[in-house]
Amino acid sequence: MTPSFFIIILIIFIVEIAGAVVVLAFSSLSKILIEYLGNKAGQYLREDYGLNNELTTVWNATMKEMKCCGFHGYEDFKNSTYYRNNLEFPPVCCDFKSPCQESSISHLTKGCFTAFESFLSKNGKIVGGVTLGICGLELAAMIVALMLFCQIRKK
Repeated sequence: MTPSFFIIILIIFIVEIAGAVVVLAFSSLSKILIEYLGNKAGQYLREDYGLNNELTTVWNATMKEMKCCGFHGYEDFKNSTYYRNNLEFPPVCCDFKSPCQESSISHLTKGCFTAFESFLSKNGKIVGGVTLGICGLELAAMIVALMLFCQIRKK
């Protein structure tokens, strides 16, 4: 009999630790990654928002939930396919008031990237605590699995 449960939990634990090390060690790369994602998100908003139903639904839900508009701001929709076709910004940028013109968008409305950064800065300790709790549970599961394996093996 092999300690397969222990091995599975150990592999998951090692992957989590490796992921944390990579994130911490390569935090300087995060700026490059964020810039790349920002460029791609801006491109999708300009070209596909309003044409691709799935993308539009995801962006609308994100902007509604995070109370934001665009990736960097509502300016992401200027010269976009959506704006050219509708001659307005997405209604979610104006609290679902239509027509949504630039003058209707609150100067307090921020881009979704800024909103996400704000969310992480406010809730980072909670996310870290949950992560530590999960790691603790995994360690406990590995210890129990080894203890049970040793007890079964003795018999």
